[in-house]
Amino acid sequence: MRTAEFRIVSALVLLLTYILTSIMPANSLPAFAAAPRFAIDESNTRQIKDSFTETGLPFHEAWTCDLKGKVNSQPIVVDGYIYVQAGKDLLKLSLEEGEIIGRITANQHELPSGSSPTYAETTHAPRI
Repeated sequence: MRTAEFRIVSALVLLLTYILTSIMPANSLPAFAAAPRFAIDESNTRQIKDSFTETGLPFHEAWTCDLKGKVNSQPIVVDGYIYVQAGKDLLKLSLEEGEIIGRITANQHELPSGSSPTYAETTHAPRI
C-alpha cells in the first residue's frame, strides 16, 4: 500500500511542478524553478539571469581575467587549473589566482568551438 501512496504523491508533485513551470514566465520564477524549462529564459539563451538575491546563493567574484577571445563553451577544472577555449586558443588558468598559465592555438578560426575541453586519464598520462 505504501508504494501506491508514494507513486500518487510523486505524480502529484511532478504534475504541480510541470504546471507551475509551464504557465508562469521564467523571469517570475526563482532559478531553481526555472531550470526545468527548455530555454530557461524567454530569449532561449539557456542562462539563468539572477543576481542571487532571489535564490540566496552565496556566490561572490573571486577574480577576473581577460581571456582575449570569445567563450562559447563551459570550462573544465582539473587539478587546480581551469581549461577553457577562448577564441582560437585553449587556455590554462590558475584556479586560485585566475592567472593565465598557458595558451595554445587550438583552432585557426576566430570563432571558438562550442565544445568544452575534455579531460581523460590515459595509459600514457592525463590528457586535455
